[in-house]
Amino acid sequence: LCLLAGLSLAAVNERQEIVGVCINTINYRRESSTGPPESGEDECAHPKFKIILKFLKWLDKKNDIFSKFNINKYLDISILSTDSAYRGQGIAKKLVYESM
Repeated sequence: LCLLAGLSLAAVNERQEIVGVCINTINYRRESSTGPPESGEDECAHPKFKIILKFLKWLDKKNDIFSKFNINKYLDISILSTDSAYRGQGIAKKLVYESM
């Protein structure tokens, strides 16, 4: 879902291998509901990723970002990861910068 929105990024090396990823979504305040944004957990077929989505949904429910900062939408960096062979090179920092 978030990949289709064109918000997520991947860093690749000279052989076009993925060495870092930044999975991003935009979360909007939902006026008609008091709950957190939809997580996609119900539609997710991969059991391990479903656990991650469930945890992220719990975090959203625990922290009402919209009320806390009086905003209607925000960029959510759900997953940020770098291949261990490429760590310490600023790849994650660059992915976050490019996401903004």
